[in-house]
Amino acid sequence: MHPRLIFLLCAIAALYSDVSAYREHEGKRVHWNKGRGYTPFRYATDNGIIIHNPTHVTVKDGICLPDTLSNFSLTFRAENLSCHPSGRSTYTDSAGKRRQRKNPEWSFWLADENSDTIFLTVSSDEIPDQISSVPAIRVAAHRNGEEPFTAAVLKEGVDCYSGVNIWNVKATSRQIDIYAGNHGMRPVLSIPCDRIKMTGFGFAVSPAGNIRITDISLADETLQSLIPHPIWKDTDTLRRYLDASTDPVEGYWTVFDRNLEESLLVPGGDYRLAIVKDSGRYLILYLSGARTNSQSWQPGMIKGILTPDPFPATYSLIWNDAEGLPLTKDIKAQIVEESIIEIQFPYHSSSMRLRKL
Repeated sequence: MHPRLIFLLCAIAALYSDVSAYREHEGKRVHWNKGRGYTPFRYATDNGIIIHNPTHVTVKDGICLPDTLSNFSLTFRAENLSCHPSGRSTYTDSAGKRRQRKNPEWSFWLADENSDTIFLTVSSDEIPDQISSVPAIRVAAHRNGEEPFTAAVLKEGVDCYSGVNIWNVKATSRQIDIYAGNHGMRPVLSIPCDRIKMTGFGFAVSPAGNIRITDISLADETLQSLIPHPIWKDTDTLRRYLDASTDPVEGYWTVFDRNLEESLLVPGGDYRLAIVKDSGRYLILYLSGARTNSQSWQPGMIKGILTPDPFPATYSLIWNDAEGLPLTKDIKAQIVEESIIEIQFPYHSSSMRLRKL
């Protein structure tokens, strides 16, 4: 058997064995709770993550996030066990003396790919009003121990002392949104993060603090288009496969020309693409050329999916825009010449042609 044909058969077999695992990634959610346990957190107990800090330094606990995760939603319940309007908590200072603190603060944190850490520090306080004062929670965001760069005060909808509050962190490559509440959820802070990927999360407790974290849920909300395909992210494997292919649709393609209504559809770049067959359809793989949101695109990500229509050489198309969001409204692609694919975006009054290289 010809060596190229052997490679082609092996690559197809590998593709079909991996495609199901690739699709199973969609909607992935991980839970840490009483039934599933709190491993691998360092301070895990049967009743939650309990961090009691009698020392003079901040104590941290946390885990790494999966490499493929860029967008996620993190939800957990938190109790500040050392927080009481008339109580004080003790710790031992660096000289070995016992000290007391009122309402010691705690934090949850997110680490990014640049080795920076964003801390969201939570503390209870009494906010003066015209007559006396009202209890409140202060939430301050800071990086790596620096001074806070933004903060919020919550007076309603939260338990300001030792009760349970639910916290929700929604993170994308551009922004982190914080929500909290003891019944309904309300916005707390919104933090721009300039397309930085988060790599870990956890909790921190200041001297004399004592917190219990329970019912943690981490939902993967990463757009599937922005996850490199497990096989075709390797450009050498892709090249060898395409060199052996006899399918006229498969191969390397590039943007030939376009006619865009730019108020509806903005050009994302002069894309260089590859098309490979996948279970009766074709994947359009991004290789290079993105200008809009270029930092989010890597070789092997899915730029589009071609599904054959009943008519010859005609396909329905899902096209992922520069943000990775799918465009699906009656988009059609047609092979008009052996080396030209014409794409129509009727909802956006636009068209584009791809040329085979």
